Amino acid sequence: MPRAWRYDLSAPPRTRNLVDDFRHVSHHLSGLIHRLSDLIHHLSGLIHRLSGLIHRLSGLIHHLSGSIHCFSSLTHHFSGLSQDFHGEACFSHSAVAASPCTTFCQGRHPALVFVKTCSHAGRTIPGQPLMQRGTDVYRFSPFELDSAHRRLIRGGEPLAIPDRHIDILLLLVSNAGRIVSKDALIAAGWTDVNISDNSIAQAILSLRKVLGTGEGGMPYIETVPRRGYRFVAPVELEQPRQSAAALDALLAPYRAFVDGRAALEILDLDALDRARQAFEDALRAASDYPAAHIGMANARVLRFESTRADAVPDVAALQQAHHHAHEACRLDPLSADAWSTLAFVLHRKGHGRDAIAAARKALTLDPEDWRHYLRLACVSWGEERLLAARRVLTLCPELAFAHWFVATVFVARQAFDSAIRHLRAGCAAQDAQRTETGRFHAVGLHLLRGLVLAAQGADDEALEKFAGELAAEEKRHLYARECGATTWYAIGAVQLRQGRRQEAEAAFHEALLRVPGHGLASVGLAAISSSSQTPARSDGANTVDAAMVKAAVVALDGRHHDAAALWGDALVQAEPGSAGWLLPVDPLLHVTAHPEAWAQALATLRHRAT
Repeated sequence: MPRAWRYDLSAPPRTRNLVDDFRHVSHHLSGLIHRLSDLIHHLSGLIHRLSGLIHRLSGLIHHLSGSIHCFSSLTHHFSGLSQDFHGEACFSHSAVAASPCTTFCQGRHPALVFVKTCSHAGRTIPGQPLMQRGTDVYRFSPFELDSAHRRLIRGGEPLAIPDRHIDILLLLVSNAGRIVSKDALIAAGWTDVNISDNSIAQAILSLRKVLGTGEGGMPYIETVPRRGYRFVAPVELEQPRQSAAALDALLAPYRAFVDGRAALEILDLDALDRARQAFEDALRAASDYPAAHIGMANARVLRFESTRADAVPDVAALQQAHHHAHEACRLDPLSADAWSTLAFVLHRKGHGRDAIAAARKALTLDPEDWRHYLRLACVSWGEERLLAARRVLTLCPELAFAHWFVATVFVARQAFDSAIRHLRAGCAAQDAQRTETGRFHAVGLHLLRGLVLAAQGADDEALEKFAGELAAEEKRHLYARECGATTWYAIGAVQLRQGRRQEAEAAFHEALLRVPGHGLASVGLAAISSSSQTPARSDGANTVDAAMVKAAVVALDGRHHDAAALWGDALVQAEPGSAGWLLPVDPLLHVTAHPEAWAQALATLRHRAT
């Protein structure tokens, strides 16, 4: 081959054909790689689900083993009960009541796994482990464990310990000298998470690293094979003397916090108002109570969430949420809940990078709480969202919200089959909520499944899914108005392209009844009435959503290339994140019917979701 051809753009046709063939092969290889990536994601999901099933089976076996062990321990204990009543119990109520500052001695009874102290002539009665009091301070060697403020201090400096580990340490220290079973530790540290024995072992290992060794180089926490753990160092207990009124005042903010948190997790608008009042009561009683600031931040950011689809959302509530979340982090920088809440608030304010950083910090402080992974899934995008949502499904199987987050990434990638698989599981989880009174009920899974089906051309099946979403509508749910409006908009858009203009018009009106000024519903309604007026609603700082409305007007005029260019320009200017993820399944734009016009915009969206 002549040397000059290497740089000559006017090379012979044979050379140009080879270049074209190479490009064609490269294009096909790229498609194969993309399909292989989807297959790998699917296999990964199956592995995660299998891991979850194995994990749950392991939990059942563990609890069965614990029940057998408890029965064995109680049998052994009752056989020597008379001996215990004659003074061999390791701890007595009279010893605690002797003075405000008492030293806990190492216990002597090898079978006394569950102990509860009662005022029966100084006797120790078998039952539950001694639980820490809310205002007690425990001192051992150079450490001070403050149960009121939930912190471990050495030399006047607080140490970084996750909340769950504080719960475990408090239970062990408050039962110094006694064996505390693994079941008791699970109850103290993991009230709503399925865990294995390895999680307990890792928590104990972490505590040992923080505490170091005591006298004689021995660890503070002793492992008792097949029975549990025991705190072996002498412990001094300081119990402030309080009047009944003072104690009630101390408990008031905590009671208010418990009431408020329970109300929040229902995701009901009426409960949201009750939660706000409860947290306000808690803050009036204790203005420096970090958990109350966390609760208030969540109450206010969820109020904003309930209005985010409106033309004028409640931005003041969002600002209040930011104040309380920031204050919680300042008061308790070791609180994973505080950082997780701040992450959600920052994301809603448009500070995506800071939100992800805060969510990651929460997981560093407490890597075993599924709520923190759910928040990370909410504020992140692409592969990080997928990994976080899958971790949620491992720790809390069948949570519909987690399936939703996975599906959003696959929709943006235009991996519709993968999206449908997760939406099918998510719809089943959403339907199961009807028979439950539990927390974190999700909406919108049937809606999103219908949108994907409509994008694939299965309009009638899509309309069935939309009807299913409306049939399960919970009027007072936090997202009920937004979800209902979007569902009616989707029904109208599908009916419009089917030529059922009268029915489409009625559907668009239903959407606007729920969310006045709904941008895309207004565009559809204008198309039916042959109006050329663009909806005047502003979508705030989200320029991609605003561009979606403008692009819909242009697309309905038949100028799909112009619509794609308009929307694509807005996406290029957007910060990294999930902006525009619904484009592939929007029923009014219907981009799958015009692939050539939208190819570049869809490729950009797919790249952002990797």
